[in-house]
Amino acid sequence: MPRAPKHSFERKVNELNKQIRTQDAEERRHALAALAAMASFKIEEQGALGALRQSGDACLELIETSDDGKTLQNSALVLGGLFKLGTLQPDDQTSQRYANALVCALAEDGRDVETKAAIVNAIVDFSEACESNRRTVVDRGVVTLVVNASNGTKDVQLLYTFGNALINLSMDIAECTDELVKAGGLHVYLKLISSQQSTARQVGLLGIGMAIGKNVSYALDFINIPDAISHLTACMQSVNADEKSVASDIFFTLGGSPECKDALLAALQSNTG
Repeated sequence: MPRAPKHSFERKVNELNKQIRTQDAEERRHALAALAAMASFKIEEQGALGALRQSGDACLELIETSDDGKTLQNSALVLGGLFKLGTLQPDDQTSQRYANALVCALAEDGRDVETKAAIVNAIVDFSEACESNRRTVVDRGVVTLVVNASNGTKDVQLLYTFGNALINLSMDIAECTDELVKAGGLHVYLKLISSQQSTARQVGLLGIGMAIGKNVSYALDFINIPDAISHLTACMQSVNADEKSVASDIFFTLGGSPECKDALLAALQSNTG
């Protein structure tokens, strides 16, 4: 990870902090994009850390007040960088305040799906910092908010963002998987495994495999079984060994469920002629 030069970094961040408070939307967007890029530096100098905290405060204000999609997206990127790189400590009150604002923004109606995807990424960065952060996110019902944010979009890259976030949020907390299934998260994964993109299919398979592996009977109550098995069968014929392996494991797991018997037999007959 690159290290930031002392003093010049703090000075540059302070300049950008002034620019992101300007009334000129284009100048503000450029400044936010630059700050998001600079968040990839490992910061050790206290002055620079203080300057970045001021950046976070300004981005928080923009998230709470701006209606400009690109401004919101770049503001979320900056906050995500602060979470991810440890500029903010996991138990820092500032960190909690930023996360709370992001969750509130995600819950608001009227945000475009691209902006919600950027907000979701920042929330995931926050949740991955420590277990207590993950619990905070879960308690706020973010899993359901992420599923709701994905509704209506067919953009594979955005679905990938939402699907990956759902996996990250639910991976270590059992009740999260139940919430995900009940909220309709399996439909996000089904959209992904029907994609033409291998990386998207792999995320979809991983998500479905996790949900079914934790509680197959519960998951089957919230999924179109023939549709799911049809997509799984297609993945089992993939040239990608990982896809084929995971799809086969899920297929095998479903084979033990009476609800899937007819659909499984139909799929097997269809593919064997």
